[in-house]
Amino acid sequence: MLTELIAQRNGYEDLYRDVLRNGVSEGSLSLPNVEIAGRMVMGALNGLVDWYRVSPDQTEADREDIALTLARTIVRGLVPYSCAIWPRKTFLMIFPLAFRGKGASHSVTKSGVL
Repeated sequence: MLTELIAQRNGYEDLYRDVLRNGVSEGSLSLPNVEIAGRMVMGALNGLVDWYRVSPDQTEADREDIALTLARTIVRGLVPYSCAIWPRKTFLMIFPLAFRGKGASHSVTKSGVL
């Protein structure tokens, strides 16, 4: 059982590292070490359970604002200054379910612009 869980975790983490590697190849991300950057992104996302709670009065716009703030905070350290817009495809691959809540859309942002 533990071996299966570790394999699942590794596969999940590999998805994030693949997105980061693709971003480096495309030139939309700039990072010295994909493995460390992947762990940093995973740590930030996994940390959500420690501080984020859906409030009954929270709107979809509120959730999108939180998600964009988290994404910008993570990505600004990864994206070259010359890159004004982060590709929507990359954004949705990294943050597809982060803030889905009751009534939320399938994507965290509609524009993909950070």
